[in-house]
Amino acid sequence: LTEALYLWLRADLGRLSDERVLYNLDLAAPALVRDVDHNKVVAAEDLLRWNRLFDADKLLADVATLDAISGSVLNAAPLAERIVLARQLVGREIDRDSPAALALGTVLGNQLAGLPAEDFFRVSWRWLLQRTPEAIIELGVQSRYGNGEILLNDVSDGYREVTAALHRVVLDSLREFDREALSPQDRLSRDVYEWYLEDQLQGERYRLFEYPASSFITSVPSNTEFFFTDIHPLDSEQDAREYLARLRLVDNKFEQLRASVAARAEAGIIEPAITLDWAIDALRSVSRTRVTSTDYYRRFNRDIDAVSELEPALAEALRDEVKSVVDQEIQPAYGALVADLEALRDRAPQAIGVGQFEGGDEFYAWALRHHTTSDLTAEQVHQLGLAQLERVHREIRSAAKALGLSLIHIS
Repeated sequence: LTEALYLWLRADLGRLSDERVLYNLDLAAPALVRDVDHNKVVAAEDLLRWNRLFDADKLLADVATLDAISGSVLNAAPLAERIVLARQLVGREIDRDSPAALALGTVLGNQLAGLPAEDFFRVSWRWLLQRTPEAIIELGVQSRYGNGEILLNDVSDGYREVTAALHRVVLDSLREFDREALSPQDRLSRDVYEWYLEDQLQGERYRLFEYPASSFITSVPSNTEFFFTDIHPLDSEQDAREYLARLRLVDNKFEQLRASVAARAEAGIIEPAITLDWAIDALRSVSRTRVTSTDYYRRFNRDIDAVSELEPALAEALRDEVKSVVDQEIQPAYGALVADLEALRDRAPQAIGVGQFEGGDEFYAWALRHHTTSDLTAEQVHQLGLAQLERVHREIRSAAKALGLSLIHIS
């Protein structure tokens, strides 16, 4: 397996940094092996530790192709033939240097080097939180973590790749601490932080399984609309001007979203037809409704008059600008996304579960771990739910009996 990975990377080793080699191995690992080193994260270390004699049950890669690579080495087959086999085995293109990720990672690594634990947590978390400017506003910590820029979250895959690289830098630096030498409080913070960073890195490997344009509350359109209707402050003139400035960024965010949807479709992952139709209907309703009926405008219009420091004439001018942005930028952005999703409609699967996609089962296992912070399998979670349901039913029957009530049926 190590030979196969070497052949896969061979042509690029001269121009890939050590960090980028490791990054590629991390990306390749979940498709090739299970958790070899038993740390609940599948990464480059698992590829390098895998042993045919002891870990045969942890190999996910095609055994026949792996054997063919071994045979080609023993038989001195042409290098080009071996490389083709290796690429078939790994099943993905090499992700080459990302200057932004490497440059930022180097800067962050230098800043974290030698810091005591408390400062390490503070500095590293500031770096990571600043990657999501909407979260800074939602948490109400602009004065502490904001940098004065008027931004929305960048939802492009390229930006997420850089964020993942920073997560890796922080995780590697975190592991350099002598855990036993830390205070009990710092030791707990370290362990929680490690779990969080590992979870983020693991989840990033499955980002293609997301449905970023769906109608669910976790999608980009839903989160964006909620940010403007329920999260963005609107209590002062500055808030009102920042609200307007951020509205002007929505169309760019939707451009990033459209590229993300296209990348997932190219990888063969399209939202199921039933929920894709819901998404199309929800997005179309925004793109076609009267501007003054959109939630973007209604929220601003509702709250702007309560800003006492604003002169009525200025409030009206800002209201007109918001109306113009929604009409000329936001609604066309929604319309363009609707057109993209409609073009995918005929290719959308009828089945719902992610298990229909290659790697979907592994993504589902990660999602369970992410949401439950446990190692329970899907079947174990299901059985736990049934057991809890039965417990609740018993308690209902017992309470009803004590009250002299007769329950005909509980299902």
